[in-house]
This record gives sequence, C-alpha cells and structure tokens, in this order.
Amino acid sequence: MTSFRRLRTIAVTVLMTAGLGVATAPTASAATTCEYFADLPARVSIDRPEVRVAVPVRGCEGYMDYASADVYGPAGFHDILIWDGTRTDYWYLYDWDTPPGVYDTNDGHGYTQDMTQQPWRADTTVVKFATQAGVSATRSGGRVTINALATRYDGGSNKFIPFANRVVAIDQCLTPTSSCSVLAYAVTNAAGRASVTVNAPALRSYQVRYGESSSFWGSTSTRVRA
Repeated sequence: MTSFRRLRTIAVTVLMTAGLGVATAPTASAATTCEYFADLPARVSIDRPEVRVAVPVRGCEGYMDYASADVYGPAGFHDILIWDGTRTDYWYLYDWDTPPGVYDTNDGHGYTQDMTQQPWRADTTVVKFATQAGVSATRSGGRVTINALATRYDGGSNKFIPFANRVVAIDQCLTPTSSCSVLAYAVTNAAGRASVTVNAPALRSYQVRYGESSSFWGSTSTRVRA
C-alpha cells in the first residue's frame, strides 16, 4: 500500500515538473503564493496493534490542488501522506514497526490550482507507547492503604502488561476536584503493583501518577475516596 502511494506521488511530481498537468500554468505575475504544512498532532500514543491518525493539510485555502509529504522517524522513511481532492489523509502506525521517537514531515510539497509549486513547512510529532495508572484505597480506622497499578502497552504481545520497576507518586487531595500533593513515592513490583499505608484520620481522595520516559508516555489515574 505504501509503495503504491509513493509511486503515485512521484508520478504526479514528474508530470507537474515537466509541465504535463491538465491545466496550463499562468504567467508568474498571476501565480498564487501560499504555504502548505501537514498539521501533525503534538503527540501520538500507540495503544493497539494499528493506530490511525488523521492528518489535515493546512494552507492555500481556496487554491489547493495537490500535496504530499513523506513521514520520517527514528528508523527512516515510515509512510507517505497524500492530499489529492481531500484536506485530510491518514497516517497508519503499527505497533511492530513504529519505534518511539520524533517523526517529521520535512520532505513535502504541494501545488495550487494554477499548477504552481508552493512552499512547504515541516511539522513534527512525538510517538510513544501508551501507559495506564490505577489506584484503590482501603480505610481501617485512622489508617489508609493505597494500592497503585502501572501498566504499559507492549507491541510484542499487542496488549497492556505490568510496568515493573516504575517509580510512582501517590497523591492525596482534599476533595475529588481540588489540587493534590505528593503523599509518598513507591516502586512497582514485577506485577506492576505498589502499596503504601499511611495515617489518615480525615477523609481524603487519592490518585497515582508517573511521568513519561523515552519510550512511554506518563499516566495519571482517576481518584478514589477513602
């Protein structure tokens, strides 16, 4: 699929360059000047075997004819985006061949209806695997035990697995919607779990969170009351 799309855009580029387009290019004084760019999301999370990301092309409103861009990442060429009669194309990411890192559309071009090639502006996004955080809390008199769970998406097994040896912050919050403060830190075991018991005479809300790494996004749990 990717090879076919790539050959198609190369053929269109050759025809445009050779002046074999359907329309005749106007004089330079009448040519439109505008700028195209692929509007990539700021971040992409891989949480399933196939992730489809809608990528609109911006610029040259009212004048657009055709645009395309190669998507490159840590492993080199990854996919090609083509906007031919549409303002949105789809970037497909598969968990087995999309290494985490920065992806860009530096290599792109576009034409307006007068067959003039227009400037292209690059855009970037960061791709990482998804994570999840869970929390539960149990009160016994004036003490509360907070249980944390951390999982991460695994491209090899196509599912979420325990996130072991992960430092998690356990927060306490005065109300279900107020700001929180760190109550304790803990490290998850092989099952992705950690637990702390604290003195807590008053009712509080609790949440678990951890930050991102080079390959995984961070995650924050919902809140529980105990």
